Amino acid sequence: MLLSPELSLRGRVKDPGAPFQRIVLALAATSVLAARASDLLRREALDINVCCGGAELGEERALLALRLSDLMTRGVVTLHDVGAQGAAEPIADDRRASDVLVIELGADLGLPDAISVPDLEGGVERWAERVGAWLAALP
Repeated sequence: MLLSPELSLRGRVKDPGAPFQRIVLALAATSVLAARASDLLRREALDINVCCGGAELGEERALLALRLSDLMTRGVVTLHDVGAQGAAEPIADDRRASDVLVIELGADLGLPDAISVPDLEGGVERWAERVGAWLAALP
């Protein structure tokens, strides 16, 4: 999962009627997707890498580290301080040996075959719709 550095600016907006800022919803989606994947695939080899887009998302990375600490302790989740450019080569290497799903949160970062969460301009409804569709698609 790649969190766009743009979330540090465009994600700190609270839409009318939304309970939280957009960045909080992005972090919640990251947490839910990691936990759900771990629950569903616990017997499989699962390695979730969350790239936090560098220094711009330092506070959000710290929050994710707290929320995902159990999965990190079990070796399922690893947090990285790199953006799309730093993640591109390791993703390509992993794809040679494994089934890799890349999820871009906050912007289309240009990685091939990645699933991009809708642009933040679409508001909370688009986030909720897309995350709900992902969760519904999981077996």
